[in-house]
Parts: sequence; C-alpha cells; structure tokens
Amino acid sequence: MKDVQHPSPSDPIHIVSNDHAIPFSKGLLAESLTATGLPPERAYRVAMEVECCLMDGGSVACLWTSCRDWFGALWPSLRGRFSWSGT
Repeated sequence: MKDVQHPSPSDPIHIVSNDHAIPFSKGLLAESLTATGLPPERAYRVAMEVECCLMDGGSVACLWTSCRDWFGALWPSLRGRFSWSGT
C-alpha cells in the first residue's frame, strides 16, 4: 500500500486521468465557470473554495473521475451560494 502524501500550501494538486496528471488550476476552473455566466470575481471565489476542498482531502492527487463526481455533488450547494445565469 502506498503512503498518502499530504499537501503543503506549496504542493500542487494533480488531477490524474489514465496515464497522465495535470496540476489543478484555479484560473482554468474560474475561466470555465465564467463561461457558464458566473461573474469573474465569483468564479474565482468558487475556484478557491474547490481548491481548499481538494487540499482538505489530504492528497496531492485526485482521480479525474473522483473529481468529476465530487464536483457534481458540490455543484448544487455552490449554485445556492453563488448566483449566476448558467445551468
């Protein structure tokens, strides 16, 4: 069994899919949320909250499928706290 690495504020969180991993990006997430109609300042706040939740998960890597499922479950609560025109 592998040891779980806990992130420090300087450790990037990686999103893992198949045989590759990319660093999580608040900027890219915020930009994507802005495309759904969320104002930029709110989109960045949501992206910051997502990053904090990922860091609180205690790992430096997150499987893409797990992130997708987790974000899908988080979406209704985020929509309730941050208003925007997207669905």
